[in-house]
Amino acid sequence: MVLIDLEDRIDCPGSFATSIARAFAHHTNVPVRVVVKHCCFENWLISDPRALMGARFKVTKAFESAVAPNKADNVTDATRLLNSIARGKDYHKRADAVAIANKLNPDAMARNSRSFRRLLRLLGHGQYLRQSRNPV
Repeated sequence: MVLIDLEDRIDCPGSFATSIARAFAHHTNVPVRVVVKHCCFENWLISDPRALMGARFKVTKAFESAVAPNKADNVTDATRLLNSIARGKDYHKRADAVAIANKLNPDAMARNSRSFRRLLRLLGHGQYLRQSRNPV
């Protein structure tokens, strides 16, 4: 499995994933599945507001309404949103990401992130075997 984030590319995530999969197929017989994280990894971090509450972030109603329900992938600057609720210093891409990731609930993330549901589908999650477009 290849997991990559789209960051600031203008490609459609599906088209980008297909082009990466084709490149792998051209060079190896090993089956490869590709998941392109829409926008950036921080969009997954914000997809579970409760995980942030346990870290050094003050989750506001405005924050929650920006990511839920099913809107985390649509946040254009997740890092900026994290900075807006950070206590003390700004969000740190490594240290804070690890602290948040340790508290993330995959089911909560799936409710708010289509790209995360796609990952779950490719990993064989029972609730998303047939579709990942909508939360279950």
